[in-house]
Amino acid sequence: MTTANTPQGASPVVAVVQSWFRALPLCTKSTATLIVCIYLFQLLTGYVELYDVCLSPGSTLHDLQVYRLLSAVLVHGGLLHVAFNMLAFVPMGSSLERTVGTVQFAYLLLLISLLEGLLYVAVSALLAASGLMPGAMASCAVGFSGVIFGLIVIDKAQGSSASSRSILGLFSVPAPAYPWALLVFWQLLMPGVSFLGHLSGVLGGVSRAMGGRASRGAGRVLGGGGSAAVVPVAAAPGTAAALAAEARMGGTGGSGGPKAGR
Repeated sequence: MTTANTPQGASPVVAVVQSWFRALPLCTKSTATLIVCIYLFQLLTGYVELYDVCLSPGSTLHDLQVYRLLSAVLVHGGLLHVAFNMLAFVPMGSSLERTVGTVQFAYLLLLISLLEGLLYVAVSALLAASGLMPGAMASCAVGFSGVIFGLIVIDKAQGSSASSRSILGLFSVPAPAYPWALLVFWQLLMPGVSFLGHLSGVLGGVSRAMGGRASRGAGRVLGGGGSAAVVPVAAAPGTAAALAAEARMGGTGGSGGPKAGR
């Protein structure tokens, strides 16, 4: 006998994987599926010309091949590359998508992909112009890990109450330092990965998090919340407007408005 959701003859492992996959939020599931399918296409067709789609600062800036800002994050250089990135992305992406919603999460993925790419190109141009890394404009980066680092920053900015975060279960660091500590630790663990790509992802996440806080602050000011002072319109004594204004001030007639709650 089988359950209604389990095909007859399916192994328990297959049933568990199917159940897990169905439970994933839409955008996380779609993104992971797309990336895995692209890698399978690379394997089946023998496509290895990653320079055509990688994030090359020189081609992006000088030849205006702006499609590389998005194509580079969808392709990977090997099985371990794509496997590690998806193992990191799926649980974190699922949690973040359930928090902010599918539409907002899709917007974040697109925004971080673009910010990471633009920052990568800009920093590479600065390094090449300064002579610190003359070959920076000819570099070629692929993979989703920069976006993952950006999402880590945004996930932290959502207001988690955790005071510390674990680095791969090996040791813990203060929560505000987690993205930066992970950036350094990952580079030490795998020196061949693109430090500049990961750094660009972190900076992209920081930019988005700061922009989000600024937008929320402006919304509170425009909406009369936050710590912005509200200047009342003068009303004639004894009128309903005056009595209402006095009630809002606590009946004291003082000049201090209500304190913002957080």
